[in-house]
Order: sequence, then structure tokens, then C-alpha cells
Amino acid sequence: LSEKHGIKLMYRNRAGATAAGSAIFDLLEVFRDLDPRHVGLFYDTGQAALAGGIDSWTLGLRAGGPYVGGVAFSDAILKLRLNADEGGAFTGTPQQLNNFASGPKPVDYGGGGQANPWQAIPVPLGEGLADLPQTARILKDIDFQGPLEIVADYPNGGAESGADAVVLP
Repeated sequence: LSEKHGIKLMYRNRAGATAAGSAIFDLLEVFRDLDPRHVGLFYDTGQAALAGGIDSWTLGLRAGGPYVGGVAFSDAILKLRLNADEGGAFTGTPQQLNNFASGPKPVDYGGGGQANPWQAIPVPLGEGLADLPQTARILKDIDFQGPLEIVADYPNGGAESGADAVVLP
């Protein structure tokens, strides 16, 4: 269908255990028999950094090379949310803490009933986990020629909520 209409279908990666494409390699299996001129990956730097810390995100970007059709430059941090006002610090056992990875289920042993006490917070480019210089080097190595987007998902002086008078710090 993409070929017929002269467009390229792209899938944007998202971090998370339940997100298809979080590790990139599962998408490459889906793309394996498809022409990268017509289907590909819209690679999000912030989501990749959240999904693959300590530079493991570089493996997915390099492996996805010919399928990387576009790049969204975003950034994020991880914040430990103990929700002291909603139940206090985590009071469960180490086994219960390990079970957080099994999925988003409310728990009754502290942390405000959060299934996972870690929260991804969008931040301006260069203030989070995304390694933009390393991303640029890899994009050059894989001969990336596609479009780029700068994503501003973070609070932006009121612009994110439609304010008509934007105030930046």
C-alpha cells in the first residue's frame, strides 16, 4: 500500500515492557521481508534511551540502519516516585519489588499503589538520558538521509496547555 501511494509507513518506538519496538529488534523481525523504501522506523531518541540504558540503545539503532526512515529527537529522565503522600515509601519484600517488572498491577505494600515506582519525565534536549552526539555519529555511520523532528513533550512555559502568554524560566 505504501509503495502504491508513494509514501513510507513508519513505526515510532516507545519504551516499556509492553511496547512493541521498545528494543527495536522485534520490529526488525516484522520488517525483515519488507522493502525499507516503503516501511521503516521513526526512531525516538528519548524513548530509546529510556528503553536501553547504558548505551544498549546503540545496538538497536545500528541494527535498524536501513529501516530508520525518520528520527524524533526527544529526551527524558527517570525519577523514583515514592508517593509519600499516597501511601509512603515502598515497604514490600525484595521479591515483591522484583515482581514490579511483571506488569502494571496495583500493589498494596507502599509506593502509593504504583506498579512501578519509576516515572519517565520528558525534559528539554540535552538534559536527560539521550546521548545526542552519539546518536548523530551513528546516524552518520548508517548513512541516514531522512527527516528529523525535535519533540518538546516537556512543560514549555504554558504552550503545552494552549496558554496565550508563554512564560519560560
